[in-house]
Amino acid sequence: MKLSFIKNSKLPILILTIQSLIFILIMYLLNGKLFNKVIFFIILSYFIGVGIIVFSEINKSKKIKKLISDFEKEPSYKTLDKLLKEAGVDYRNILDDIYIKNKKREEKYQRQRTELYDYKDLIERWAHEIKTPISIIDLLIENHKEEISRYFLESLSYANSSLKDNINRLLYYGRYNVKKIDYKLKDLSLKDAINEAMENYYSIINERELVVIDESLDIRLISDYNSLVFIVSQVLSNACKYAKSKIKIYNISKMELCIEDDGDGVYQKDLAFIFEKAYTGKKSSNTSSTGMGLYLAKVYANDLGIDLSVKNNEKGKFIISLNFQK
Repeated sequence: MKLSFIKNSKLPILILTIQSLIFILIMYLLNGKLFNKVIFFIILSYFIGVGIIVFSEINKSKKIKKLISDFEKEPSYKTLDKLLKEAGVDYRNILDDIYIKNKKREEKYQRQRTELYDYKDLIERWAHEIKTPISIIDLLIENHKEEISRYFLESLSYANSSLKDNINRLLYYGRYNVKKIDYKLKDLSLKDAINEAMENYYSIINERELVVIDESLDIRLISDYNSLVFIVSQVLSNACKYAKSKIKIYNISKMELCIEDDGDGVYQKDLAFIFEKAYTGKKSSNTSSTGMGLYLAKVYANDLGIDLSVKNNEKGKFIISLNFQK
């Protein structure tokens, strides 16, 4: 705005200066005595004129800036007409072109937004519907344990648990992209949440022949139970993927839970990105990782006031901490 009013003021000030100098010269040549009497008023008039030019240009620049902002926020014929009235009709073709392009862009955005919501709705409905055949598989596994070979039973349980985990992650991803999440905060047991998360990963832990040492304390929290189970599950899922033989769950203080695995951890330079979307860990050969688990755990933890962070990144001792102090 400052550069604009200075630039716009240059020409009128230059014209005023030339006119004033010509007038002073004429007055001096015609009547020297009269010149001495009026020179003060001529100079005063000149500075008043400069002040009026600068002040009017500042006001005009401010007004145009506001009208451009209004037009940008609400591109309509009403805001366009106001802007043209102030800026001048010479800008009509340019502003009309901007208006039409903005209108098309807005229409395209609304169309894509609708398509995205429809797609999201379809995915969520599919995710809920797929739970029915998964439940049937659970029932078949439970009712036909004696008829199925141990190897086949464990493989089927592992595949079913992995499928549940991925669908659950998909649902939580869709849920978080909705503007409002209805968290149901209540007094709950952290131990219950850990046990449920462990139960969800029993088949995966069994398939990978991992030893899980649970030394966590039974503490009470005010939180959303389902979201807390999801957060613990995603950290546990990460540990299951990268652990070599052992996972340990324990508290280092009453309000801080740690989940430790004996994997190789991550490169130090990549540590800052571990909770970023799609980070998969370059040290690992695990090709099934999507990088969404810890990302979603972090965004839900932030919502619930849980500080989720990497506590240790040593080889053979990778620790993720859930601090409930907030």
